[in-house]
Amino acid sequence: MQKTIYRLSLAGISALAIASNAQAICTNPTVFTDTGANAAGINNTVTQFSDALGQLNPFEPGSVGNGRRSINWDAAPDNVSAPNAFPGNFFNADFSPRARGIEFTTPGNGFQLSATDASGVGVEFANINPTYPGQFTVFSAERLFTAIDSNIINARFFVPGGNTPAISSGFGAVFTDVDQNDSTSIEFFDENGNSFAVMPVQSSSSGLSFLGVTYDAPCISRVRIVSGDTPPGVDDSNNADVVVMDDFIFGEPVENPTPPPFVINLGLVGAWFNPATPGQGFLFDLLTDNRQFIFITWFTFTEDGELLWFTARGNYNGNSATLELVEASGGFFNQPTQATQTVVGTVTITFNDCLNGTIDFEIIDRNLNGSIPITRIAGDQICQLIVDGDVVIPGEVSQ
Repeated sequence: MQKTIYRLSLAGISALAIASNAQAICTNPTVFTDTGANAAGINNTVTQFSDALGQLNPFEPGSVGNGRRSINWDAAPDNVSAPNAFPGNFFNADFSPRARGIEFTTPGNGFQLSATDASGVGVEFANINPTYPGQFTVFSAERLFTAIDSNIINARFFVPGGNTPAISSGFGAVFTDVDQNDSTSIEFFDENGNSFAVMPVQSSSSGLSFLGVTYDAPCISRVRIVSGDTPPGVDDSNNADVVVMDDFIFGEPVENPTPPPFVINLGLVGAWFNPATPGQGFLFDLLTDNRQFIFITWFTFTEDGELLWFTARGNYNGNSATLELVEASGGFFNQPTQATQTVVGTVTITFNDCLNGTIDFEIIDRNLNGSIPITRIAGDQICQLIVDGDVVIPGEVSQ
């Protein structure tokens, strides 16, 4: 066991971690780190970290402003456990006990929780590799957590049960089978989305490792976890350090007063709609290089039930675009007859994040105006990865 608890100055952070051009850095970190052969070997340090964050809050929607929340994975049902996929937003539901205020993304192919012994699937990711139960150890029985086809996990904070960006005063995680001191780490991002520290996780081959960091006040908008140097699948060896995770513990998420501005990226391409008005919606196409061009198709209906088809095109700036709205008419099915294109008003598209946006419109000829909330039809696969820097689109301009 290598138990260490220490407080760092800003100079200490620079020496231990990777500093960036962060506008605001979290202050006075206290680092809790420990290793052990089993849960008992690190339990005292995990408890001290938890106590430093404050009381364990009920897992209900909304923020109580202080204290902590946690995830031990063990109460999750079999239908979101191996061999099934685990949803990245599972622990930010708008109902108890799943309202924890944290969501996960990965450049891999989603996530998985290990199965219970009673399921018959095999514990500790035996379904992925039958040697893993001999390598991994649990802190809280029985489930473990991992990304699939990646060793990177992004954890982002929200006001529990909603999509309001939040910040936390600390984050800690239990890892199992860290073989190398330089293979596993937690990177911290401040309220403006800037990386300001990367903390290494101590090794404990076939055992458990814990790393947790607290700050004087909520300031962490997300963390990036690198778990080992190789995704689960291959045998764990000197050339492949396969690491998975157990408990996550973090300070109560509170609303972020200065979330980083959202910028349009290529991941927004696709079909969007207002769930309150099914059967109509929007299609977006984008050029996100230096042209910064957006094309919008809007298919809807008149108040009398006639089909309406609008388009808009032009340049965007930041997270929005205001464009001329064009109505198409006079065309025929599968015929080369040129449809009439008439400018009938304006439309403004504003993207709040990768899943939500707003259409504001004024159709002068029809005396219509208003605002429509929109969301993706098929969910997000790449937009958040672009925001987090895990996917880079060649030539894309980030404003």
